[in-house]
Amino acid sequence: MDIDIYIYSSIHGSTPKSGKCAYILEHMTSCGRAQRGDTLQVENMNQYQSELYALGQGLKRLNRPCRITIHAFSRTLMSALKNGWYRTWEANGYKTKRGEDIMYPEEWKTVCRYLGSSTITDVVSDAHSNLEWMKFECERRE
Repeated sequence: MDIDIYIYSSIHGSTPKSGKCAYILEHMTSCGRAQRGDTLQVENMNQYQSELYALGQGLKRLNRPCRITIHAFSRTLMSALKNGWYRTWEANGYKTKRGEDIMYPEEWKTVCRYLGSSTITDVVSDAHSNLEWMKFECERRE
């Protein structure tokens, strides 16, 4: 099954703060497009960590291996996903090649656990059709 995961965070930049993040899972069914998502309150997180957290929460909803396209905005998150660094970190006990702890290991453990045998086919940063709704929902629930 092909699935798109859309991620949004009301937190921008690298300064930790409280805010909202959201995810939407989208796939095609025999009846058309199906979506499921949630808006989440986060505390003391930056954009990268909050988008990573939202991704993990979205992946928890998958019940079988999928081909996944991820739509996110954090360049750090996108690089880790595009380059497959998360698999190396998982194999190295969530440490870098130099043996240092990675940032946000608990969030990465969740992502790796629920990715399982799914395949990330693409990671994109775009102004997708769900973006304005996700922004609205995050602002509405602040």
